[in-house]
Formats: sequence, C-alpha cells, structure tokens
Amino acid sequence: LPGCRSVYQHTQAQATESDRRAAVELFQEARAGYAATGRAELEARMWEAAGRLHLDLGEPERAAAAFTEALEDFEALGIVDTAATLRGHLGNVALSLGHAEEALQHFQAAHATWVELGNLRFQASMLSNLGNTHASLGDFEAAAEHLARSLPLRQEAGDLSGEIYTLLNLGLLNRRLGRLDEAVAFAEPAVAIARRLGDPLLLRKTLYGAGVIRHARGDDTGSEAALREGLEIARQQGAHRDRALLLVNLARTLESLGRWDEALRAASRSAELFADHAGPRQQADALLVEAGRLVR
Repeated sequence: LPGCRSVYQHTQAQATESDRRAAVELFQEARAGYAATGRAELEARMWEAAGRLHLDLGEPERAAAAFTEALEDFEALGIVDTAATLRGHLGNVALSLGHAEEALQHFQAAHATWVELGNLRFQASMLSNLGNTHASLGDFEAAAEHLARSLPLRQEAGDLSGEIYTLLNLGLLNRRLGRLDEAVAFAEPAVAIARRLGDPLLLRKTLYGAGVIRHARGDDTGSEAALREGLEIARQQGAHRDRALLLVNLARTLESLGRWDEALRAASRSAELFADHAGPRQQADALLVEAGRLVR
C-alpha cells in the first residue's frame, strides 16, 4: 500500500469533519499497510485513531474493539504510557456501557502505571475515574475516598480544570451522603476557580452543582442565583440539555420559595427541552416535576 503516511495525515484532517466514517475506512486501510510492512507501532496507532473516531460516531462497542487491539499491540511493544492511556479510554467506554466492574479493572491498571511513571496529572485523573465508577456502583464512601486522594494531586500538578471537576464531584457526592456543610465547602471554591479562569463551560457546570447543593442546604435564594446565572450561560452556548437540567432544578428551588407559577413555567420548559434534546428518561423526570407543580 503506497503512501501510508499520507493516508494517515489525510484522515487526521478528516477527523474534524462530518465524514468520519470515511476517515475510519482510511485508518483501517493505513493500518493494513503498516501491518504488511511490519511497522507495528504505526499499526497500533491506527487502531487507536479508529477507536477515537468510533467514539465520535457514537459506536462505543466498536471503539472498545479498536482500543483493545491497540492496547495489546502497545503492551507487546512495551510502550507503557500509551497502553495506560488506552486503559483509561477502555475504562470510560466500559462505564458508558454499564460495565462498571470492567471499568474499575482498567482504571486500576492505568493508575498503577501512572504511579510507576510519576505522572501526577494522570494519576489524579484515574483516581477521579475510580471515584466516579464507585459512585455508579453505589459505593459512595469509596467514591469520596478516591476523589479526595485525587484532589491534592490535581493541585500539585497545576491542573485547574481537573481540580474544578474534582471539587464539584466531591461537593455533589457529599450532598448525596448528607454532608451538606462539606458539600458547600467543595462546591464554592470550584465556582470561584472557574470564574477566575473565565471558562464558560466550567462555570456553567459549577454553577449547576452549586445551585443544587445550595438548595439541599436550604439556601434557596443562593440556589436561584446560581441556577439562573448558569442558565444564561447555557442559553448563550446553545447547551440545550444543560438548560433543561438547570431548569428542572430551578423549578424545585422556586417551589421551595413558594413561587408556584414560576416553578411550573420552569418545569414545563425543561420538559420541552428534554423532549427535543435528550432521552425519554430525562423527559419523564422533568414531566414528573411538572406534574408536581400542576398538583400544587
């Protein structure tokens, strides 16, 4: 197969365009060329690139198959950092498919490699992934323990976006555990850092978390302020699913404030957005909230 490298470079450009399926085929063509010429590392990288494109296309099973092929090749080549990265990808895919135990195995193996290599940022990332996976299994104490271990590593590595997400997840997790003072103590610094960074996506996410936590703690005025600010950012960014999530929580807050008509309008709009931009479960959740406002 002539021109393997030019094919690879061409697909790199295509990966940012709409015809990703054609790019996958070109990656596979390039992979076959590298295999035929005995260039094992480049063959493995074609598997990895195809896996990323399958994720972009919403094909997690095919992504997992490609990542597994790449992982086996990189492990055989002794390229341990890329193998650990692939373990992280496979863990995330497994978790998205509901295979939490499999995800734990991948994240644990990746974490062990990053510890050996002394990479603080990726150690912290895997600890956060382990925390989120334990939370999905309902083991919230284990989740909190892993996230708490991740936080100082994020800070030492200077990973501000990672620190924000870890603080936010710790806040939401402590809310679930009923530790509301601790939840606030984690969520408010997350908002402050996101505001300082000037990143609207991070600010939107942290305002959502802060609004939910403030409501749980009984600070409905503060909850409304955070949720409305997050809503405005989501509106500007066209983030419809996040608007729906913010609105359904705003409805709960407005109900607590005794503002029933406003609560109903927020719940109704949330249900509309979920119907257009999310799945049936989220739409049903919003409709239940709306029904509760109508009964009121």
